[in-house]
Amino acid sequence: MCLEKVRSGTPEHNWEKWYQLKHGDVYVEAGAFWGRYGRIASRKVGETGKVILIEPSPTNIVVIETVIREENLANVTIIKKAIWIHRGKKKFCVYGNPAGHRLAASSDEEVVEVEADTIDNILDELNLSQVSLLAADVEGAEVELVKSCERHLEDKKILNIAIGAYHNPLNPREIIDYLTSKGYCDIKYEDGVVFGHV
Repeated sequence: MCLEKVRSGTPEHNWEKWYQLKHGDVYVEAGAFWGRYGRIASRKVGETGKVILIEPSPTNIVVIETVIREENLANVTIIKKAIWIHRGKKKFCVYGNPAGHRLAASSDEEVVEVEADTIDNILDELNLSQVSLLAADVEGAEVELVKSCERHLEDKKILNIAIGAYHNPLNPREIIDYLTSKGYCDIKYEDGVVFGHV
């Protein structure tokens, strides 16, 4: 069962290479897959912290909900949406590998319609004044993701950001330039991840 794979598997990324989560932090992950890192983050941020897992895939959401329920992760919230540059509905591709579900690129793929939203809107609706770490691996929509949190980046409400940017060779440069324009520091691209902080 997927639950055992979640418990025994390693997270897709070691986000803590970029920022060490601590008690009371707010961790937001877009493209949470099965929530492997969300489980780890839940324990690290503790009762006073929050974990927000954003995932549009219906099959992956079922796994995350099971993990939250069975492990009593009271500080974890699931947002059942894709990330895009505006609110609306998007076609979402689901296929054999649940880690690679993505916004649909063509009409011949197996698709479901999902809700999409911006990071700015989601953080506003959750009434989060600050995010300790925003981590994301959104299967090619990384540029749209950083643009979707423009206001929170400008206001320096996202303290650390780590974006898996290896899906398109042009993405790292565009993301680095965008974060630089918003005043982020020490931006680097390493191990497929663009990282920056305020």
